[in-house]
Amino acid sequence: MLRATILLELDEDYILSEVSELADGPFVVTNCEVLGERDIRFVIDAGEQREYMAEILRSSDVVRTVERVGDDQLLLTKRSSGALPIIRENHGMLQRMSQFHGRTRVFDIVV
Repeated sequence: MLRATILLELDEDYILSEVSELADGPFVVTNCEVLGERDIRFVIDAGEQREYMAEILRSSDVVRTVERVGDDQLLLTKRSSGALPIIRENHGMLQRMSQFHGRTRVFDIVV
């Protein structure tokens, strides 16, 4: 098995692109797990924008759940924007999404 970190630049904006505009830099993702064929669950530090960000996320049809964690974090469950099926089609296994900002996603994978 080989481990790799891949950086994907998406061809269009998705819900995480929209909420990332609320921050000055990338969101660090923790506790990422894959659920089923297309869903992922992860925690982000939303900071002072947590309530507003939660509203935006809940309005999206790809976001399954949004829960408050601690003082300023959110636990999200959402459908993958397409990276998860592509990683699997190429015999990879997603270990975690480590960060996102705008259209950029950083994934740690095993192949």
